[in-house]
Amino acid sequence: MTGGYQTWELMTTSKDVEGRTDPLANGVRGHEKIASYTPDSPVKETWRKVIDGERLRLHDQLLIGMFEEIYLSGHPDLVIFADQKPKFVLEFKFSAKNIPSAWHHSQVGFYCYLLGEMGFDVDKLPYVIGIFPPDSHRSEALRKAPNYILEKFPFRRESMELSEGKVKFVAKLYDHPDTVRELSWAVDYWRGVRDPVPTKIDWKCRACFASDICEFSLA
Repeated sequence: MTGGYQTWELMTTSKDVEGRTDPLANGVRGHEKIASYTPDSPVKETWRKVIDGERLRLHDQLLIGMFEEIYLSGHPDLVIFADQKPKFVLEFKFSAKNIPSAWHHSQVGFYCYLLGEMGFDVDKLPYVIGIFPPDSHRSEALRKAPNYILEKFPFRRESMELSEGKVKFVAKLYDHPDTVRELSWAVDYWRGVRDPVPTKIDWKCRACFASDICEFSLA
């Protein structure tokens, strides 16, 4: 589950991270670059096209749903629709790591869950996580990533060369029971059932709005 941190991250702009080079700052710039390649259209018109079965790419589109009477929302990087159903969920990360972290998979699983909550068929829905070199947020080649994925799919692992380095793509099928277990664990904190589990990643602490009051802060 993305939680409050992800909600805050989505409201962050390149102006807010000016001069910073941590993963969050690079990610913000990269996602803004990707967004610039996707034309804006009114929400009502967009969803009408989805219902009509048009092939459509939705970037940063609000998804909503519920889990055990708790309202949830999220903004995936890119969802490709066709024939009135989601065909792919794509999520892009900017990191020096070669493979996605467990929380990357949790985040995309959460988006797939929301699509199911909105009435779409998510059975065997594939998702792809792309790990881009940190400095590639400046690259015009980001425009090529979605088409490259579509041309190469199906795959489990694939890569694409950029001047800044190699992009790693990892594909999986949405696992609904696993996502439900993770959501249950996440909302237990908000119910007061369990204590918070602090992150061990210092840059996440520095980016968090609560870093100055949190007793576990690494900032």
